[in-house]
Amino acid sequence: RIVSLHPGGKEAQEARAVLGDIYRDRFKDHLAAIAQYAAIAASSSPLAPRYQLEVARGYLALGRFEQARTEARLLREKWPKDDLADEAQLLTGQAWALEKKDDEALRALQALVDRAPRPDVKARALEAQAHLHAQAARYDRALELYALALPTHPNPDAIRTNIEPVRERREKGKTAKPGDRA
Repeated sequence: RIVSLHPGGKEAQEARAVLGDIYRDRFKDHLAAIAQYAAIAASSSPLAPRYQLEVARGYLALGRFEQARTEARLLREKWPKDDLADEAQLLTGQAWALEKKDDEALRALQALVDRAPRPDVKARALEAQAHLHAQAARYDRALELYALALPTHPNPDAIRTNIEPVRERREKGKTAKPGDRA
C-alpha cells in the first residue's frame, strides 16, 4: 500500500526492500524479489548500489549467469568507487565459474585482485582462484593462492580446511620412483 500511495518516497523504497526480502527468503521467488530490488536500484537512493548487487545475486541464484554478469557490470559502471563494485566483480567471477568457463573466471577474479580491493574481498577472490586451480590439478598454484588468502580471509578456518585435501591430491598425483613399493 505504501508503494502504491507514495511510489517515489523513502518509505516506498524501504517497503520495496522488505518485499524483496520476503519474496526471496520466504517464497523463494527470485524474480519477484528482483523486480522490487531493481526499482530501488533505478532510483536516486543512496542504497541503489546495494540493491543493484541484490539484482545481480538474484539472477545468479536463478542460474541466469549472463544476466547476472550484466547486472554486476552495471553496478561497476554506475558506481565504480563504491565498495560494492568489488563485490560485483567477485560475483562476475563466480558466474563464470558456475558456468564452467574457468579461463574467464580466472581473468575476472584476477581483474578484481589487480584493482586492490578491501583485504577481505581480495582474499575471497584469491580463494576462488585457488579453487579453480585445484580443480584443474594445478595444485602448487592453488596452494600458493590459498597461502596468500589466509592472512586476511574472513574465515581462515575454511582456507585451512581446503589446503589439506589439495596437499593430499598433490602427493597422490606425483609419479612413483623406481623401486618404490608404495
